[in-house]
Amino acid sequence: MRRPAIVVVVVVGASLLAILALSLRTTSLAFTIGVNVAGPVATLQRGDQTCQRPIDVPTHAAFDRVVFSVGTFGREGPPLAVTVQDLSGRVLGSGALRGGYPDIGQQQSHTVQLSRPVGQGRVAVCIRNKSARRVAIYGNVDAAARTSSAFTNGRRLPFDLALVFERDRRTKLSLVPNILERASLFRFPWMSAWTYLILFVALVVGGPLLIVRALRSAR
Repeated sequence: MRRPAIVVVVVVGASLLAILALSLRTTSLAFTIGVNVAGPVATLQRGDQTCQRPIDVPTHAAFDRVVFSVGTFGREGPPLAVTVQDLSGRVLGSGALRGGYPDIGQQQSHTVQLSRPVGQGRVAVCIRNKSARRVAIYGNVDAAARTSSAFTNGRRLPFDLALVFERDRRTKLSLVPNILERASLFRFPWMSAWTYLILFVALVVGGPLLIVRALRSAR
């Protein structure tokens, strides 16, 4: 039974190395509201504005870029203004998408750099058409983000905008404290965020030991 025990140790070790390699990869993602691009949900004429609200920015997920998809009806895209506001209307950050960008068939998404980072809190993200040429902002049905909705010129739509929020690149390993903190929301009152880390370590270390012990007892 010695050989099966060695196989277990090798497999577990290889799995841990794979997890470590994946965790050291970098990502620019701050967070997303979970809305995939399905189709156009808001058509904007000159001066029209569509907003997604409310959006809860998680702890430690400050962002300074907003990514979204735009349809231009086969023409060069017009300039768009992007603002991030708190729910009282105070502007927290702003940016612009310059005109001349291609239709969604040629470029799936566009990234707008904000004037300053936006941190934890409840916000609204608004996109305004500054040109006479119409555009379509892409998103999905309203159920995609259950606690948030799209509004065009103040009128609620049965849709959500497909928005992604980014910041400077960082390793996925650096996200572990955030993951533990969010996971701790779904817990018993006596559990802390680090309980999940302890359980993970116990699973990784204790699981193989129990398997090896079972193999030995099966002799």
